[in-house]
Amino acid sequence: MKNCKSQAFIAWLRMARCMAVLLISLCSLKSSALAQQETSTELKQLHGLVNRLLNAGMPDSLNRVISMGRELAREEGNIKELAYFTYTLGSSLRYSNEALGRTYLDSALHFSRLIDYDIGEMLVYSSLGNSNRNIGQFDSAIFYFEKSHEILLRQPDSFQKSRGLANSHQSLGLLAQDKGDFQTAMGHFVQAHKLSIDNNLIQLGNFYKYSIAKTNYNLREFDKARQGFEEVYAYADSAGNSQLMAWTSIGLAELAVTKKDYDAGLVFYHQALNIARTNGNTSLREVLFETGRLFIYREETDSARHYLAQAAELAGPEHVKTHIKLNQAYAQVFALEEEYTLAIEKVNEAIKIAKEENLSGVLAQSLKLASDIYVSSGDYKTGYDYFLDYDQLQDSLFSKENLSSINALQLEYETDLKNQKIKDLQLLALSQTSELSRKNQLLVVGLIAAVLLILLIYFVYRQRITNASNNEILAKQRLSNAQLNPHFLYNSLSAIQKLVLDNKDAVKTSRYVAKFSKLTRQMLSFTEKESISLSSEIEFLKNYLDLQKLRFGDKFEYDINVPEEIESEFISIPPMITQPFVENALEHGFASRTSAENKLRISIAESKNELTILIEDNGVGIDSSLEIEKKKEKSMAIRITKDRLKFLSKRTGKPATIDIADLSRLNPETTGTRIQLNLPIQ
Repeated sequence: MKNCKSQAFIAWLRMARCMAVLLISLCSLKSSALAQQETSTELKQLHGLVNRLLNAGMPDSLNRVISMGRELAREEGNIKELAYFTYTLGSSLRYSNEALGRTYLDSALHFSRLIDYDIGEMLVYSSLGNSNRNIGQFDSAIFYFEKSHEILLRQPDSFQKSRGLANSHQSLGLLAQDKGDFQTAMGHFVQAHKLSIDNNLIQLGNFYKYSIAKTNYNLREFDKARQGFEEVYAYADSAGNSQLMAWTSIGLAELAVTKKDYDAGLVFYHQALNIARTNGNTSLREVLFETGRLFIYREETDSARHYLAQAAELAGPEHVKTHIKLNQAYAQVFALEEEYTLAIEKVNEAIKIAKEENLSGVLAQSLKLASDIYVSSGDYKTGYDYFLDYDQLQDSLFSKENLSSINALQLEYETDLKNQKIKDLQLLALSQTSELSRKNQLLVVGLIAAVLLILLIYFVYRQRITNASNNEILAKQRLSNAQLNPHFLYNSLSAIQKLVLDNKDAVKTSRYVAKFSKLTRQMLSFTEKESISLSSEIEFLKNYLDLQKLRFGDKFEYDINVPEEIESEFISIPPMITQPFVENALEHGFASRTSAENKLRISIAESKNELTILIEDNGVGIDSSLEIEKKKEKSMAIRITKDRLKFLSKRTGKPATIDIADLSRLNPETTGTRIQLNLPIQ
């Protein structure tokens, strides 16, 4: 009896297994049939329309067409098209509603895997990568981009593959840009733009051109950036692409702010705001934030808070980078209002998040901001510590950029070499008519290769000699800077000692020491630099002269004249090149005079290739000054400056000169000294 029951049970199991296999087979056949079903004409038309609207900056029209396509794909049982339309819906929504967009992208991935639709998988991975990049999740972004790239490389050469490669380069470039690696980013954007031009993808090509212009802005190539933004804006305006119009308006606003033309910047930001609000595109949060930051530059904190608050409302918890930038902005607002405790709290929060997310670029900005806030609050030591961290990170970022540039050049060289080898082999194959001609050609090729190798070795050797010479010049330049700094410190400390002994006013002495501390920090930051901006030199001089006025009282007046047309922040000169002569005027030119008519005038002029700095005082004159000090042959300021100018001439290949004149020689009725520095514009 037991055996009968066991046999019946086994038979039932076998029948159930057969039914399961049959059911699975039927489901597979159904899925296969659905996957292979021919796409209807109407569905093809909707597919093409979505492609045209995808980057047109019209989300409402795009979403309507996608909904129609999804509904029709369901009716026809076309899983492939259903996967595509679901993917486009997820990509469209991921900016305005991150969670909902990801839900649709997950569904598209499910549909694509159901029918082994690898192109669908690739598109979803790419979109997920961009989504994670936008919220600052860079490790996840890299994972999805690599998955997408693997699938793309497996595809046969086609128009679709070229378009996919262009988008892949764009995504990788944006990721590199977020990390602060602008050299790598530029390489990817240029490749993407080239692929778009080769395949006549005009609309996508302008998106890539915008990215190139943005990278030029980050690299401080402002003229190239402005030209790129204006060209893209003109295209976007003619094509009615509100997304590109908003982005390029932001770019033009940032250029205006860089020039400190805040009124023009505000016009561009309002233009971008109107476009973003009218069309509901993805730039609204960014435009609101940048508008708030512009009001920070104008020191209008109430307006800044208004726009920053609106930007914060649109930033979800996943928008990591936006929250870092908001913390930085609020720190600046609090600092302007002298609420230093709150400012330090905000900037430290920005530093913490940037370190956790490994965002080197925004971390460097936060460290520099923290240094400025601590200095403004009077905590010079902590401010200096933060500045050292910032300076070290900046050096690291520049090293990465140089390395990326070298790698790009190496890749380009290897590619050209391979192409050249292919061409040489083709030429050899065509010309091989006989054994004798083959041997002759090989001999010629061998001789050419030997000559090229010898030339290559020669040029490499010459380049190394040139580099060694340049390094020697730079080392001597830094040595001159190092010699100048102790001289400056000695004179300043002597002045403090004299002030303490001669002046019983403790408040005045304390103010002098505080200003000297700030000036010393500036001087130390100049020590290892080959050059600084003209604006930094002028700022240093003003601080130094204000410090000396605190020491001397009303014994002298000074005037620094810089014409408005000179863009001093973009002109580079050797650091502290003028300070020794200003110091000589105060210490020696005015030392033996008690008159309140002592005047010091500094004038700056710019020609096509030369910057002229004129330092003139009405003191006793350099001849008398040097005779009094008995050191005509030992004037440290003149000797060091002449050495520095000689090194500058060697490094730039352009003349750098100094002319010193006692005004009494020019006119016996006048006294004073005129120093004229002629520097090449770098």
